[in-house]
Amino acid sequence: MQVNVKDRKTQLIIGGIVVGLGVFIYFLFKNKPLGVEVMEIPDQTMPEPSTLDVNLVLKQGSENPEVAEMQRILIEKYGQNLGTFGDNQDGIDGIFGSVTLAGLLKAKGVGQIALKDL
Repeated sequence: MQVNVKDRKTQLIIGGIVVGLGVFIYFLFKNKPLGVEVMEIPDQTMPEPSTLDVNLVLKQGSENPEVAEMQRILIEKYGQNLGTFGDNQDGIDGIFGSVTLAGLLKAKGVGQIALKDL
């Protein structure tokens, strides 16, 4: 059986289109995970609020996870700017210094407080 030139060209064109589509699909999905969920790992530097002592009175000089939680609350709930202290330079370092005191005074009008009172 003899294949004429016109049929052969048609086969080559169709084959080229199929290969081209395959390459296109490969590059389209190359870096996209298919059906894989990515879980975020919680920040290990910040303790879970449930492990914190919410009754502990925090005052200037305190250095503990409760202070870090208070700083987070002052920033997120009260919009206080606590500078660029801490690992993330967001003002959260767990140290109750003069900047934290100023933020607490501005937000709540007090110089010491327990987490439960924020």
